[in-house]
Amino acid sequence: MSYQLSGDASRCVKCGLCLPECPTYQLTQNEAFSPRGRIALAAALEKKQTTPDHQFRQRMNSCLLCRRCEKLCPSGVKFGRIMDEARALQNDGHFGLQGLLNETISNPEKLRKTLGMMQWLRPFISHIPGLSPAMDFADYYAANGAREGSVGLFKGCAAEAMEPRTLKAAIKLLNHACQDVHIPADQGCCGALHAHAGDRQRAARLRSTNARAFADHRLDALVSIASGCGAYLADDEQLPVPHLDICTLLARPDIIRHLAFKPLKAAAAVHIPCSLKNVLGGEQPVLDLLGRIPELDLLLLSNDQCCGAAGTYFITHSKTARELRQPLVDNIEQLNPDYLLSSNIGCALHLAKGLKAKPAQIMHPVSLLAQQLAGH
Repeated sequence: MSYQLSGDASRCVKCGLCLPECPTYQLTQNEAFSPRGRIALAAALEKKQTTPDHQFRQRMNSCLLCRRCEKLCPSGVKFGRIMDEARALQNDGHFGLQGLLNETISNPEKLRKTLGMMQWLRPFISHIPGLSPAMDFADYYAANGAREGSVGLFKGCAAEAMEPRTLKAAIKLLNHACQDVHIPADQGCCGALHAHAGDRQRAARLRSTNARAFADHRLDALVSIASGCGAYLADDEQLPVPHLDICTLLARPDIIRHLAFKPLKAAAAVHIPCSLKNVLGGEQPVLDLLGRIPELDLLLLSNDQCCGAAGTYFITHSKTARELRQPLVDNIEQLNPDYLLSSNIGCALHLAKGLKAKPAQIMHPVSLLAQQLAGH
């Protein structure tokens, strides 16, 4: 085994600073459902001091991988990497329902087909999302005017299948900012869902596919619109160029100088996903960009806890996901905004399903930015 989990686990000094930051520990007040408890379990599994029985799996699989503990850890413990490895050890090549979910979601065509067949159930099963019209994407979109840079756009899986308009919005903004946009047709799923389920081999194959796809172009950066994908891509050392969240790139001084926005007299509640806040550090760029829309009143949601979406968590751990969502839902309903903005499609869907009265528009920040782009 090339990676030794115990090396990272040994950095944990059991200080307990992670406890008040962990969503599942806050719900259970049980050390086994805390970061330091899970680290101890993971180390014990690697040393064969315990076995991955039902109780063990329950404790490890209930982690949302929000990585808030990792961001705040004074010892720099790589908690996300420890959890991915522990789940690989506990599953040992068997992934069950999680594997089926991952293979469906990671294939945009299969996901669209599955959601299409399930639309008749929406009146009875509230968490089945609607289906947007399919859109085609070219391999290349030239910059408006003189080219100042060249970026690769990572489509992702759920985004391509369910939010293609957000991808179109990203292309529009990047082109207007004098950036060529390359979208290799042979790119694929980022592999995050597989890695977090412990399917190391599948995740590695997907990483290699994307590294090859984007290596064929001379790029300055690779950008993504889905923060969950972005958090995983940011750790990918195989990629030929650095990864940036779309808003982090757009907020750069050399990029933002090309973008001006029309006024919008409205209130927008801004949700910052865990992957953006805790891993990508992209909270401020989102707010800086939205702050450039004249007359828009920005309302930042209380974001000291995960909303509960966490990839497929809201499906596999629906009760816990609803409990974690409720404080944010209460916050949104109290604010009563015109827009709800989130950089993660799963979070946006999960929050929307919990609202009694939905905002007029629920979208990604780049969609609103593209909508208000001056001169278009």
